[in-house]
Amino acid sequence: GSRRYRARVVVVGNEKGGAGKSTLAALIAISMLYRGQRVSVIDLDLRQQSLSRLLANRRRWLPAAGVKAPSPLEYKLVDDPARIADDQSLALRLFEEAMVMAMGDSDLVVIDTPGSDTAVSRAAHLQADLIVTPMNDSFVDFDVLGNVDPVTLRLVQASHYAETVLNARAVRAHNNRRLDWVVLRNRLAGAETNNRERVGLALDSLSEDLGFRIGPPL
Repeated sequence: GSRRYRARVVVVGNEKGGAGKSTLAALIAISMLYRGQRVSVIDLDLRQQSLSRLLANRRRWLPAAGVKAPSPLEYKLVDDPARIADDQSLALRLFEEAMVMAMGDSDLVVIDTPGSDTAVSRAAHLQADLIVTPMNDSFVDFDVLGNVDPVTLRLVQASHYAETVLNARAVRAHNNRRLDWVVLRNRLAGAETNNRERVGLALDSLSEDLGFRIGPPL
């Protein structure tokens, strides 16, 4: 038969809650459906399940509104993921099973991750072809990437999350796989401010130090 290409894996990640990960994951998944891709999603934020809830609400709303629109396939680790949140070895095994099925059914697998460091989140980062990290447009959120000198705007120390991404990149490079990392600023205020300009400059500087691309702001 024809050679089956491996599905592309996009992980939306950031060890901070409230950065807009689940919304961004849903937008990526649904926009790629409209581009004719077969898309699967996996929500690894086992306690919050924001992406799962968003998609469930959408599935209920569409017929009620008389609207037809494509929906991604969703692979849940279990019916009630919150109950396995503390059993990471079980979550890891179920994630591996879900990934095998999702990869077989899709061109693209979109994975939403929790705003904390978990074993299953690290495993997802190792599977990623592309990591997308949204961050709120402020210096308060900069520590998700690293500690930045306030005067020179240079990186003083990479964050725990940045180390997770760089480690995943090193592991993948060892297996001749690329890992692309895109950081984008979310919830931009309407007015161009001095603070926003400084955030932009610091992000430019960090992108060189940590090796990510800067995506379009939201």
